[in-house]
Amino acid sequence: MTSKRELFIWKKHHDLLLLKEVLLKEPFKHNNGSKEKGALWSKIADALTQHGMKVTQRSVREKFDKLYSDFKEREREEKQASGIDIEYDDNHKALTEIHERVLELEEERQDKETQEKATAAEMRKKATERLSVTK
Repeated sequence: MTSKRELFIWKKHHDLLLLKEVLLKEPFKHNNGSKEKGALWSKIADALTQHGMKVTQRSVREKFDKLYSDFKEREREEKQASGIDIEYDDNHKALTEIHERVLELEEERQDKETQEKATAAEMRKKATERLSVTK
């Protein structure tokens, strides 16, 4: 017989613990759907469970996705409403750090992809030069 899972209510301090774990483990380094990313979300859930939180890998991932999407939406609104002085809490500061890290990783991926494309083009050029010499 399966026992019904208890409903966990997220409070602000729980959100902050989650964000600190995400900063520590950096699951966004890996591609979506990869085993590595899933393992990191499991480790984050385990770490939060040790703090007395009744969470699963899925609930942790979904909560972070919600926090992050809300953060990006708020950032977009704040850019449009210039001149507003807003005081930021610890959650916002942690999300800002995460967002900056995600942007850095995306830039690194794009640079790597560009470099790989250039290397591939160079290899094709050399291969066609060799073919034209042998004919």
